[in-house]
Order: sequence, then C-alpha cells, then structure tokens
Amino acid sequence: MGQLCDTWIRWQNDSSRRDAGGPESFTVDRNGDLYHVRDGVANHYDNTAGLSVNSIGSIYEDREGNLWVVTDRGVDVFRDTPVVTFSGNEGLIGANVRSVLALSNGSVWVGNVEAVDIINADRVSAIATGHGLPGQIVRAMFEDSTGRIWLGIDDTVVTYKSGRFSRIKKSDGSASDQTGVAASFTEDVQGNIWALIDSDPDETGSGRLLRIKDQRLEEEIQMADFNRPHYLAADRNAGIWVGSGDGKLAHYLNRNADTVLSLESGENPVSVYSLSVDSDNAVLVTSSKGLYRLKDGKLNLLDSRSGLPCSLIISAIKDNYGFFWLYARCGLLRISASDWTTWLKFPDSKVSVKTFDALDGAQPSAGSDQPLASKSPDGRLWFASGEFVQMIDPSHIYANVIPPVHIEELVADHKSYDTLGQLSLPPLRRELEINYTALSFKVPRKVLFRYKLEGHDKGWREAGTRRQAFYNIMIFGPETTGFG
Repeated sequence: MGQLCDTWIRWQNDSSRRDAGGPESFTVDRNGDLYHVRDGVANHYDNTAGLSVNSIGSIYEDREGNLWVVTDRGVDVFRDTPVVTFSGNEGLIGANVRSVLALSNGSVWVGNVEAVDIINADRVSAIATGHGLPGQIVRAMFEDSTGRIWLGIDDTVVTYKSGRFSRIKKSDGSASDQTGVAASFTEDVQGNIWALIDSDPDETGSGRLLRIKDQRLEEEIQMADFNRPHYLAADRNAGIWVGSGDGKLAHYLNRNADTVLSLESGENPVSVYSLSVDSDNAVLVTSSKGLYRLKDGKLNLLDSRSGLPCSLIISAIKDNYGFFWLYARCGLLRISASDWTTWLKFPDSKVSVKTFDALDGAQPSAGSDQPLASKSPDGRLWFASGEFVQMIDPSHIYANVIPPVHIEELVADHKSYDTLGQLSLPPLRRELEINYTALSFKVPRKVLFRYKLEGHDKGWREAGTRRQAFYNIMIFGPETTGFG
C-alpha cells in the first residue's frame, strides 16, 4: 500500500455520526492514491469506484460530514448515507437474498442462492455450495436459545454449530433427509423448535408444522386448510402463530388451531410479507395493506390513513431506543417511541414518520423467507431486500445541522432590491416576495424551510422545500430591514 503520510482526515467517532465498525479515516499516500482505512483494513478507491481520476491532490471534510476530494480533473464528494447496502460489490456471492439473521456473536448471516454470506466487522465471507454448504438454496434461518443455527437448505432442515452442519433425525434416531422446504423457524417457551414446511406452494393442504426437540422430529401437524403457509412465530404462552401469503392466520395450541382468521375482506386481497410476536404478546403482520396488530382478539391496522407515507410494509422491527422501524415500499420508516405508544392506545391517531428514502440509501424490496429483518447485539438493524442486504445503525444516524440561510433576493411590487447590508423600501409597497436558500450539500432536495416575518406573522409558516416567501401587505412609511 505504501507509506500513508501526505494528507489525511479522521472522522470522529462521536454520537452525531454513523460508524459501523470503529475509528476510520480517508488517507492519501505519497503516490496520490486514496484509501479508506477502518479497523486496520484499507480499501483502495480509484476511477473504477467513481473517482474522476486516480491521482488525488487533497481531501477536506465539511461541517455536514461530506468528504471533498480534489483531483486533476475536478472535485469529487463522498456522502455518508444512513442506509448502507451490502451486495456483490461488498463481497456477497449470490444476488438472490432470501433472509437475513443477525447472530448473538455479532456476525450477520445472509441466506442466499449457493451460499450463506457472513458479514463481520472487517470482512464478508461465505460458506458456499461445494465448499461446506450442504445444498444450493438457503431459505429460512433461525438462532435458538443455545446458539444453534437452524437453516432450511433446499428441501432439508439442517443445523449448524461449532463449524459443522447436521441434519435433523426422526424420533427413532434414523436419518430424516427430506423434510420439505422450510420457510420459517421459531422456538416456543418450552424450548421446542418449530419448522414450517411447505412442500408445494400451489397446493392447498401441503403445509406441515414440525416440532423438533434435541434435533429429533417429535411431532408433525398437517395444515389441511392452509394455502401457502409461510410465516411462523411463537407467542409467550406456548402457542404458535402461522400465517399464509394470502392473509390467513391460525393459532396452534396443543396441536389444535384454536383461532383462525383472515385479513382479506371481500374484493380486497392482501399479500403478507412477515409475521412476528412483540414483547406485549401481540401479533404483528406486515402486508400490502399496512401493519396489522392483533392483540386479545382485536385487530388494528397502521397504514397511510395513520400517517404512513405508503401502506405496503415488508418488515417491521423495534430498535434499542423504542423506535419502531418499517421497511416499506416508499423507504425505511421510523416511528418514535412516543408515537408508537400513543398509536397502541389510540389506533385512530396519526403517527409522525421520519422517512429514509433512495436519497438516504434505502432501496426496499422483499426477500422470500424468514427473517426479513434482524437486529445485531450492537443495535444495528438489517433488512433482506431481494438482491442485497441493507443496514442502518439507529445510534449513529447523522444529525443534520441547521445549514446557513442566505437571502438571495427581495422583490417588492415586482421590483428587485439588493439584500446586502441594510435595505430601505419605499412606502406604499404592497406585494413582497423574499427568495432564500440554505447552503447544504448533503441532500439539498430534502432541506425543509419555515419562515416568520417579525411584526407580521404570529407563528412560523411551513414552506416545505419551497424557497420563496410571499406577502400581500401595505408598507406605509420608510421601512428599513437588515439582511446579511
């Protein structure tokens, strides 16, 4: 790599910045090459990564955290995005991400085609087909209370622990080679592992629930009335919830389905994407219509009528601060803990939402199996998104500072006036237009404005992204206003 000596800038590891793995720096070596160094690992950036030219002159970090790189052919900028993508460019082997599982040891497993991709702090590795993986397609994944990992690989249920894959066995100890396609796993309060098997997604009644104890298949329940059973979650009372892709829910307790309901109504079909049980023992279902919450027999729906910017929700997860996150068609949505609590008490209320969209790095799509969202021990949130995995760290989301506001022009009765220094308007001016902007280079299109004309407005006026203020007032005498 050469001696790193000429020009460098260190990104401080404080609460206002996102950092996915310790101290980091951008460094230019004596040959003018740019390197990104994190945790002792250096990555080289050149024109194949988007730089205008390979030779770097200097680098500078502005007040918003943008990194400006001066080259022989121009100025390039690196912008830190809250949502980070892991794809083939970062080392994933496959391009068909089906599930994502954050393990208790800090690594993140990605269920893919022809590999289990493993994301660690310093590298991305894989257990690939033909190199240790006992199959081709990795579907559902789950880590139980003992640290054993359960996987649906092709049409077999296998476990992984201490570096070895093992197939489950029948109750008599004989091999159980083909159990069927495992779409979801869960663990009940008694330590039983449940696997949801769907041998033929197009055939009603093909679904089976397997109860596994000590890696032995102890019980099998046929779901005769279910079409496309795909989702599984354990409640806090030894029961199991099963969901289908077309919105049917069933609660199994002691082999029997004691509750069966459908989210569909008449001509309004629904598509389900995930199923979970929260700390209040409520069932959460993400769907094409919004987020359903079933608690004590009462079903509520969080959707666009509740304040969400869109209703199609792929997955849902709560962070360590009580914020509720929805991976939705329109972006990654964050609901504050207070708004979420209010909605739980008053389902007709509206929630305020912070949206992370494509400009923030979010590229939502859906994986195929469970889980579609997972939380690392360090609090980072991971989402399976079809061709790649996306991550956000709620503890290190860049807090945008208030950018400096600049008054560009003042127009009174269609005549423009200089805004530098003290401005004196003639009397009997009626129409007043103030053109302004804010100097932000991070995401200029997302800068929002509000304004107040002192002596006239009682409160702030919300302007959104508009950079003009309009007034229709009469100025009766010489009026001096200061701009600068």
